[in-house]
Amino acid sequence: MVFVFEGNTPVDRAKGIRPKSFRFVSVAGAQLTKNDWAFSGRSETSRRTITASVTGSGYRKMMPNWIYKDQAADIRPTTPSEADQAENLAQGP
Repeated sequence: MVFVFEGNTPVDRAKGIRPKSFRFVSVAGAQLTKNDWAFSGRSETSRRTITASVTGSGYRKMMPNWIYKDQAADIRPTTPSEADQAENLAQGP
C-alpha cells in the first residue's frame, strides 16, 4: 500500500512557498513483488534507511486498485511511462 501526501518542507518558507496543511492525496494498494520496487541502496557506513520506489509494473498493479483519491488535489503520481523510465534506470544497462 502506498500513501501519497503533500505538505511543506522546512525550506519552503525561504523559497517563498506558502504554508499548506499536511494531507493525504491518494492511497493505492496491490500485491507487489520485489520486482515491482526499485531500491536506492546506501553504503555500508550510511546511517540512512534505504529508499524504495514503485516501478512501472507496480504502478500498473496499484493504480486500478486505488483506495482513496482527493479529487481536488494536484495528484502527480508517476505515470506508467515515467515509471517505466525509472524502472529501466534502476535496472541499469
